[in-house]
Amino acid sequence: MNQPQSNNSSSVRILIVDAEVMMCELLQYKFENEGYDVAIAHSAESAFKMPIADFSLVLVDLMGTEYDGIKFIKAVKQNPETYNVSLMMITAKAGEDDVVAALDAGADDFLPKPFSSRELIARVKSIIRRRRVTLHRRMNNELNYRGLSVDLGSGVVLIDNEAISLSKTEFLILAMLMRNRNQ
Repeated sequence: MNQPQSNNSSSVRILIVDAEVMMCELLQYKFENEGYDVAIAHSAESAFKMPIADFSLVLVDLMGTEYDGIKFIKAVKQNPETYNVSLMMITAKAGEDDVVAALDAGADDFLPKPFSSRELIARVKSIIRRRRVTLHRRMNNELNYRGLSVDLGSGVVLIDNEAISLSKTEFLILAMLMRNRNQ
């Protein structure tokens, strides 16, 4: 049996969204042995009741449901509060069109079933490493003042956590003003 890793994985929270109870329990066991904090949702509806923004990674396999995995990924990526959450699609639907659709919807990775648990763990660790680098860069590229937040990397502007649409020129002027505040 693997011992929990000491790579600070305890601060990593993973949400598994899959209708298959046994698959969820197996994945939960594997990830908890790696030292991750794991939660499970058996439907998109129950997942959306959870604080998705608090998770480092969401593993998605929703097939044969009204709210399939692609719709779930799109909904997560369209929400300003959750668009930074990493997503990985794991599914038996593994045709080229399925892979492209998942990646186009915003998935960070795609793993077809059946898969090796070693490969899954390696891919998850890779996503977590990329997420840490991205979050570090984003922290250095985000300007905040009271309820206004300007993300220089993604071009997203939030006022009281509500995304607003700006033209490129408006965004550049706002970024310049935010960088040179009090001058």
